[in-house]
Amino acid sequence: MIARCLQVGTVAGLAVALTGAALAGGPARSNALSARATGMGGAVSAVVDDPSALHFNPAGLAFGASGSLLFSVEVVSVDREYTPRFADATCSGDAPSELCEPQALENGILPLPTIGYAYRPTIDGTPSRLTVGIGAWAYFGGVADFAPFDNQQLPAYEETTSFAIEIAPGFSYEVNDKLAIGAALRIGIGVVSLVSTNKPIDANLDGVGLGVGGNLGIMLKPTDRLSIGAVYRTAMTNSIDGEGDFDFGNGPRTVSFDLQQQWPQSAGFGVAVHATERLLLSGQVDWIDWSRLNTIRFAFPAVDLPDQVILLDWNDNLILRAGAELRLGERATARLGGGYDSRVIPDRTTDRALSDGHAVFGTAGVSVGIADGWTLDGSIEVNQTMTVEIEDNSDELGGVILNPPGSISPATAANPAPGDHDARTLALTIGFRFQH
Repeated sequence: MIARCLQVGTVAGLAVALTGAALAGGPARSNALSARATGMGGAVSAVVDDPSALHFNPAGLAFGASGSLLFSVEVVSVDREYTPRFADATCSGDAPSELCEPQALENGILPLPTIGYAYRPTIDGTPSRLTVGIGAWAYFGGVADFAPFDNQQLPAYEETTSFAIEIAPGFSYEVNDKLAIGAALRIGIGVVSLVSTNKPIDANLDGVGLGVGGNLGIMLKPTDRLSIGAVYRTAMTNSIDGEGDFDFGNGPRTVSFDLQQQWPQSAGFGVAVHATERLLLSGQVDWIDWSRLNTIRFAFPAVDLPDQVILLDWNDNLILRAGAELRLGERATARLGGGYDSRVIPDRTTDRALSDGHAVFGTAGVSVGIADGWTLDGSIEVNQTMTVEIEDNSDELGGVILNPPGSISPATAANPAPGDHDARTLALTIGFRFQH
């Protein structure tokens, strides 16, 4: 009976941890994929025309070169700290618990590559209206590593990973010189892993799986100076199969599990204006349906344990973006951008390994032509998450209530990580583009 209860409690904790390590706006970066997009604060759905358009707006491929290659690497450094503040005697007195000390993220530098290729065939010397392409990148997800406590009796998530690699073949069609439409298939490869200590037991698990989604886009250029772009991305669910070692007090036991790794639907709308021949201004609003992650379900096909349904009760995400691109000469371009990213995860489901807050970000970038058709791109992003102060409301709610058994209801559960949550992110991207 005791082992059974430990299994139920463990699964409840694992489900929260395996959703990913959030920075702002849920487990996704505010800007990603290409140096040009990051340099403009991500406000590119109305202007993008390289292979990254398969993510930002597939229709944009129609207005690019007849052939283009993109390769970039984003290097992300996250500085995140959680300072617990419990109302009881745990964090007071002459010898407060180790749990009450500030806990900092120990992630190393994380490289995230992007690669893509697009091609417009020529038929009898005439360029086709159809452009095809393929790309691969990681957009959703994250990694969070914390140092183990010296006291092994303290509960902790030490290493949590949840992300999806996307392979995106797609196309665009130039309806006329002012309108293009496009679509891309998203083949998702989901990866999850976790190491936990006494949460409430020791666990070490890994899993991988596949899922499918899609992107639809439209780009309209009513005048030479004005461009309008819109994109819709479907939800994607990766069916994860994995196994882990669980220690129920009598040594590790290997148990297989199934998990539906859910990623949300999203949409973006942007407008870009050529203020002068050299200056491009753009603005964009993005919506991400993180409220889709209302529940997470673990299934255990090989053991006598019912499915565990965990409520997350996340909120939708809104990102406001603005960007500018200034052509400095024949071979050089400078960019600036910035924006606001709303909070997704409420107090009652925030954890040390999964925290989130309202954030503001600023970006800058530059491109330099280095040879015929070749361009070197670079960008930097600084993302500051506003401090989240979470109260210890355990006395008011009476702690965690299982309702129904094995499922945590956020409406009746005490905040699991009271205290201050802070985060800052620095991301550098460098890449090459080839166009002909």
